Amino acid sequence: MSAQTAAHHSRILLLAVLGMMLGAIHPASADPAVADLNAKVDIRGGDANDHGFGTAGVGATLPLGPYFGTQIDAALSDSGGRIAKGGDAQFFWRDPSRGMIGANVERAWRDGQYFDRFGPEAEYYYGQWTALGQVGYQNGIIGRGVYAKLGADWYINDNLMVGPGFEDSAGRYTGSGNVEWQPGSMKEVPGLSLFATAGAGDHALLFVGVRYYFGADGTLKWRHRNEDPSNNIAIDMPNNLSQHAPNGSTGGDGGGGGGGG
Repeated sequence: MSAQTAAHHSRILLLAVLGMMLGAIHPASADPAVADLNAKVDIRGGDANDHGFGTAGVGATLPLGPYFGTQIDAALSDSGGRIAKGGDAQFFWRDPSRGMIGANVERAWRDGQYFDRFGPEAEYYYGQWTALGQVGYQNGIIGRGVYAKLGADWYINDNLMVGPGFEDSAGRYTGSGNVEWQPGSMKEVPGLSLFATAGAGDHALLFVGVRYYFGADGTLKWRHRNEDPSNNIAIDMPNNLSQHAPNGSTGGDGGGGGGGG
């Protein structure tokens, strides 16, 4: 698929998503799209393609009236002294009882190289299950073309989430397994959670991390559906830059995928 065709398809998808958002502004739930102004920070580390890494991410989510919200994220990754930086912005409609439809734009750079991604994203909520998807256009060091991400998160209980993930990055494929646990018994640190991802395919990775949510107290499932979506750049930046390095060598940043990250 040519870059022009991929960009055209992405524009069509984005317009379709914006149309659905405008047509769905009357949610079934009495809860707003974003419960309150909230934020999160996380640190993750592990191995990607036989290189160690460490990544820190931060994000803030703001309500935009009862039906819409926006999230701004940033991430910094270090592998052997090679520093990568990135940020993303998300705008979305959400009904916490049904799902979310939005748009994501992100950029990351390292050693004078960069990548961009932009496109629609969606989540569908059904009981203890969340189906997640993204599709769009990317360019830069990670290659030009369409990218797609799919996931299915299962809440074993409201504070323990597990699920598979899949990513196609312009023809490079990665499958992953993800877990996040919020210890409900730790009343002194109610926003603390632990998470991990293992992945294989064109990109191999294994990492663990710790995250802290700032905002109203709630279960992990409630935070994912009523407060902040995933920090896309903290996942995409190290995951993709680790596959590309100057002079054809394998890079050293790591990352992963999965919902609620």
